[in-house]
Amino acid sequence: MMGIGTAHAQVVNQVPALPDISPWRVLVDDPLFLVSNLLMIAVVALVIWSVRRRYARFYSIQREALDHRKEADAQSLARGQSTEDMIARQYGVINAHNEQFAARYEEALRISNETLAQINTMNQNLTRIANRLDSLSGPPA
Repeated sequence: MMGIGTAHAQVVNQVPALPDISPWRVLVDDPLFLVSNLLMIAVVALVIWSVRRRYARFYSIQREALDHRKEADAQSLARGQSTEDMIARQYGVINAHNEQFAARYEEALRISNETLAQINTMNQNLTRIANRLDSLSGPPA
């Protein structure tokens, strides 16, 4: 009878040896595989370069559009600010004129009240004088 060690040695001897499949050996042994891989790498590189170039142009256009938009917004904001400043100045001028008008109106109202008081006093004096003259001249005939 055989021992376990010898049976194992026989089974190991029956397993075929693995072939030497290194990447370099595959490339050297099969030139068609090498050419097709190089061709695929070139096609992929060309597609990547084309896509990158196209999207780089697209992104540069987008960047320019964004920069233009920022510049237009800044100009619009500056115009809005200058318009706001102009309106504020106009309000200041109008408010100053209104204050002057209100002061003149108050002065005119005060003078008018004083004049009205003087006219009332004069009317009262004239009424007293007329009553005295009527009483001195006697009853009307």
